[in-house]
Amino acid sequence: ETVHYPIEELKLSYNEASLEVSPSYQLYPAEDGNLAQTLSDNKGTIDAGQTVSGYLVFGLSASSVKRVQEDGYFYIKVVSPKRSESDITGISVNSLGDEQLLYLPANDEAAKSLKESATHVPDRLTTEYWGTKRVLADDKPKLKESDEGIDVTITRLEVSDFQPNSYNEESFRNFKYGAVIVSVEYDVTNKSQKTLLPVDGNTVLTINGDPINSDYVLTNQVYGKELAPGQTYHVIKTFALDKSRYQELWQGHDYSLTISVPEKKPVVDSASSSQEGQEGQADPETQGAQVQGQTANPAPEVTTYSVTFNLVPKLIQTLSEDLKLQPANSTNNSQNP
Repeated sequence: ETVHYPIEELKLSYNEASLEVSPSYQLYPAEDGNLAQTLSDNKGTIDAGQTVSGYLVFGLSASSVKRVQEDGYFYIKVVSPKRSESDITGISVNSLGDEQLLYLPANDEAAKSLKESATHVPDRLTTEYWGTKRVLADDKPKLKESDEGIDVTITRLEVSDFQPNSYNEESFRNFKYGAVIVSVEYDVTNKSQKTLLPVDGNTVLTINGDPINSDYVLTNQVYGKELAPGQTYHVIKTFALDKSRYQELWQGHDYSLTISVPEKKPVVDSASSSQEGQEGQADPETQGAQVQGQTANPAPEVTTYSVTFNLVPKLIQTLSEDLKLQPANSTNNSQNP
């Protein structure tokens, strides 16, 4: 289908920047090929199967350039296309929503780091470049469980020692000894006749008897995403674990993962309730009783589907007693007593 790309919404920025910079129509390193001008001239229209190529130029102040050089990277906010020029929101191109940050390196060290980061599970820590992951386990088990026509398939389990960038250290202030991140990717296939909310459900990771809820702050997917009958949706859930507790109590133990998928809550027809309210206003003596009656009406029941997986992470690195990384071996992989 033909889409319209709002090139003016594609902006460049960097950590703690005071503003975002739009592509320039005036700075030309070549006589033609400015992508901003090209898309502006045709109102952003891109036909089905068409590729529009060109360069983008952003004007930065000297202080901004200095900051980018210090950080080693910057990012471009990439928005999704729209079906028509007048649309307010774009077409959500994937589960991460309408906007994504494309991180670009400003030196060789950052280029290496960003390239390595792209190999990890695309949770928020990865897609927004919150820091560095050092992999402890990275499995692709392909396990499937079902509950009344709802299929859930685990596609990837990643466990990593995580070091946040300086800009994100505040988010991990409660992790005195550091954090271990467990990220799980799975597909939800809706074979029922109900509409599901695959991202909204609670996901619990249990290790050595200790339950840990998925961290909503580290979720970069859109809550409220609807999954219609016959469709499949890819979900990512992330858990933040205290590094010291992980090393002492959880390292080497099997995982139990319980995934809940709720139905979309039915819409209540309030026509009869509104009529009762109007009648109550005509008779003040009965109004209170009618309002109480409306309040007492039970909310529609919402069905939640649930499946549980038993996972055995294959450790390639472990944490020593002083929380240093070391190669995994048969002793490290055995369960703690």
